[in-house]
Amino acid sequence: KAAEERRMEQARITEENRIAAEAAAEQHRLFLEEKRLTEEKRSEAAHLVAQDQRRESDRIAEEARFAAELVAEEKRIAEQRQMAEKVDWKGESSGTGESC
Repeated sequence: KAAEERRMEQARITEENRIAAEAAAEQHRLFLEEKRLTEEKRSEAAHLVAQDQRRESDRIAEEARFAAELVAEEKRIAEQRQMAEKVDWKGESSGTGESC
């Protein structure tokens, strides 16, 4: 009877150990899955940040191009105005087709 009780106790301990090992394996699997998902989210977030930075950089570059075009246009208009003033000052043309 004692040998049977020892065998039953040993079987119970073996089963408990098996269950504990399965639980530990599942816990480890969940940990690895969580780690993978966290890394995926981190990578995705980094990608989105980089994408936003590129968009912002593109927007700033476009604004700089537009500003440069405006400056160039203002310079061209100022040069045309100066040329017109020189012509008027010399008396060659007053803009009305008459000489001064």
